[in-house]
Amino acid sequence: MLNLKDDNVDVIYVSAIPITEETLQYYFKLLSLRTAIQTGSVSDQKDISHRYKVVIPEALKSFPVNFNQSLR
Repeated sequence: MLNLKDDNVDVIYVSAIPITEETLQYYFKLLSLRTAIQTGSVSDQKDISHRYKVVIPEALKSFPVNFNQSLR
């Protein structure tokens, strides 16, 4: 899970596979529940979708199946 405790940190995730809008919304919801789970209060949900971006390269289908996209 993403660690978004520090308000000065944003996350950019580059996906190696296509992600549907439904899946993105699922993860947005899960991340917004983090504070509510820690405090035990549903009212503590926070929308943090502005703090992270999911990027799917347009040329994703051009890469070989075993292409390593990690930075070293």
